[in-house]
Amino acid sequence: GTVTFEADDSVNINANITAGGTGAVLVTANADIATDTNTTDGSTEAITMAAATTIDGGAGTITLTNDDDDATGNEDNSGDITAQALTTTNAAGTAITVNSDNDALLQGTVTTGGGDVDIDADRDIQNTAAIDSNGGDVDFLAGQDALIEAAITTDGGSFTANAVRDVTSTAAGDITTTGDTANEAGGIVEDFH
Repeated sequence: GTVTFEADDSVNINANITAGGTGAVLVTANADIATDTNTTDGSTEAITMAAATTIDGGAGTITLTNDDDDATGNEDNSGDITAQALTTTNAAGTAITVNSDNDALLQGTVTTGGGDVDIDADRDIQNTAAIDSNGGDVDFLAGQDALIEAAITTDGGSFTANAVRDVTSTAAGDITTTGDTANEAGGIVEDFH
């Protein structure tokens, strides 16, 4: 079934989360953006997973989001999303979404059953653990830098990293795709592998 965590401020995940079937895991910080009058508490409105924790979406989707703009002028400058292991057997459409209005830090493995992985951050995206989409696409859209520090495997899908500033790779593992690979940056593209 579906598992939903929603908080007006931060969401701190200190234990594993497992969803059964084809439901979804939805984690939302800063859910009160439309009515929040405190516009200075940005760094406290984060999603943080404790080290070694896992979100298992079963065959469903996983979405982590903290929104700092409700399209009516209310902005809180949300904190980071710090994710540990995210896994789902979902094979259709977008299986895992991380949408951060600050940094998106992927510190645990990210695995799908063939569904896409979309990571969108207003600031930096950093993966320090492997991503394996098993045929799905992997897309990074960073408002500042995309820092690729671990292996990315798409097995037929494409990998795209778009950043306003730099796309850098220091991955000890390979970035492997039989689909298209595009790395676009307003600055430079560097590969330190």
